[in-house]
Amino acid sequence: MPLDNRIPRIRIRTRKLQDLMGQLIVVQMDRWLRTSRYPQGHFVKSLGNLGDRETEREALLLQYDIPHHDFSDQVLSCLPTMPWTITKEDEQQREDLRGINIVSIDPPGCTDIDDALHFRWLENGNAEVGVHIADVTHFVKPNTAIDDEAKDRGTSVYLSDKRIDMLPHLLSGDLCSLRSNVDRFAFSCVWELTSSDPSKPLISHSKNILKKPVRPSDLGDGADKTEVQIANVRFFKSIIASRHSFTYEEAQLRKDDPNKSDEITQSIRGLQEIARKLRRKRYELGALTLASPQVRFLREDEQSDPTDVELYQSRDTNWLVEEFMLLANISVARRIHQSFSHLALLRRHPQPPQKNFEQ
Repeated sequence: MPLDNRIPRIRIRTRKLQDLMGQLIVVQMDRWLRTSRYPQGHFVKSLGNLGDRETEREALLLQYDIPHHDFSDQVLSCLPTMPWTITKEDEQQREDLRGINIVSIDPPGCTDIDDALHFRWLENGNAEVGVHIADVTHFVKPNTAIDDEAKDRGTSVYLSDKRIDMLPHLLSGDLCSLRSNVDRFAFSCVWELTSSDPSKPLISHSKNILKKPVRPSDLGDGADKTEVQIANVRFFKSIIASRHSFTYEEAQLRKDDPNKSDEITQSIRGLQEIARKLRRKRYELGALTLASPQVRFLREDEQSDPTDVELYQSRDTNWLVEEFMLLANISVARRIHQSFSHLALLRRHPQPPQKNFEQ
């Protein structure tokens, strides 16, 4: 029986019938005679026994046409020679942000950390927020073997017990991962933010968030309806050194702990307060929340099969990151439209059919 129920049974001729019983096999369809109920094909290969984890994984990847072969020698030859170091020329071509308290917030177990954030107050009383994206372009040059391979794969694919990388691990899990306490190349989007009401501070509790402890209770919706205004935005290549790699849960606990008042904790609270205002404004403009429940697989260890499934708990820190990624996308789109209006394209989703609301 085909795994995809849209495909009919395929009749094949083979002398290995007994050997293939109970196995998942790959079959190629050759022809379908008008007088036959079923198409004809031929046996290509066996994937293994039904129910075997490796077999089922291989079948799943093949069914959805997900490239998962080993990286070729040609692709691996594009990788930098180790040990990799930052040169003086690199430092001259990039803005050095290693003195700023930059952090990342990701799911537990994440090793390919591709974005990080920072918050700080400026001397003029405005706030500065930065989104820093791993600069993969430094290592993946256009029209190279590794670039072609990445375009063919399109994205990294996550299974319950395995990750299929878009790029070799040296890049995805190391040099292009914004891990804490190591120097990394990034492309930064940094905003100078101010309040829509000059008579009120951008953040309701205090503009001295890094000097005066802020309690979690200060971060509620409250009656503060001031909006975030962008006074300036810059885009540039940078060198960063993340101070800490948080999970969503760790960042949430850090933010909510009334006994914490260090600079990193205060910056997370500042990010949360600004994200809350950005989120409220998006909803006022008609934004929809379309996220569906996510699940995570529980296993006794990395080698065992999943033992249970649980709903993934979404926290405030999840949408904190989401808001600033959206703001970065919006800001970049505006800059592209300003600078390359004759080339800029807008992707618009069609109006959903009425039947979608009835299901």
